[in-house]
Amino acid sequence: MNTLFRTMSICSLVVVLASCGAAKDKEQVVKTERIEKVKVETLAKTTIARKIELSTTLEGYETMNIAPSVTGKIEHIFVEVGARVKAGDMLVRMDQNQLNNTKLAFANLGVELERIKTLRETGTVSQQTYDQLKLSWDQ
Repeated sequence: MNTLFRTMSICSLVVVLASCGAAKDKEQVVKTERIEKVKVETLAKTTIARKIELSTTLEGYETMNIAPSVTGKIEHIFVEVGARVKAGDMLVRMDQNQLNNTKLAFANLGVELERIKTLRETGTVSQQTYDQLKLSWDQ
């Protein structure tokens, strides 16, 4: 056991002394000073522009989608897109022929409705026929 202890002690001492010897090489390294180029300017007051240009789409506070109650052709447009309008301003004019035809059809439905009312009161026409004609006239 003593022999083993002596052998281990000698080996440890050799390793410790070998590692201490390498430290001398590190101390011999010459330290060099690091030099960097720097540009120096003096401070001065300047004004900075605060103008920013952005692309965007502007929309009004209120928008109104307009659709005619009857389908047809537009004869004339009185305003441009984005123009200011007031309530009651005429925006477009529909085809007058179609307007006249619609007025005639409405007047004809009124006459037929009066006839059906009279026939309904006598009981010769069904309630369903009267309801259908009344719905067409209301529309």
